[in-house]
Amino acid sequence: MPRGRRAALRALALLAAVPLAACARHAPPPTAEVVRRNPWLARHFDELTPPQQARVAQRMRRARPPLATTREDARLRWDAMGLEERRALLVPAGAGRSSRTAAAPRRPAEVAGGEGR
Repeated sequence: MPRGRRAALRALALLAAVPLAACARHAPPPTAEVVRRNPWLARHFDELTPPQQARVAQRMRRARPPLATTREDARLRWDAMGLEERRALLVPAGAGRSSRTAAAPRRPAEVAGGEGR
């Protein structure tokens, strides 16, 4: 095998060894994943608990420009927002996946709960 071809194959093998999760570390989690972990994001404002309502109202006040100044404004705005807007409000784009989510995939023995039995 020619020397250049061997080097190219070695380089490809090294690239294949890099886990795909390493590439996605800085990407925000998809909306479906966020809603699965926080099902209250899909509820109407009146169905939220008081702490959740306060959190939403606070995030809307702190947004630039502010999305709501009163709790009533926050209620009206929240109910009109789509899931993607709600996710963006509560999970900023700079907040990447957790280190557990972004870690390299485990070997099949670890996933099954065994240590190579």
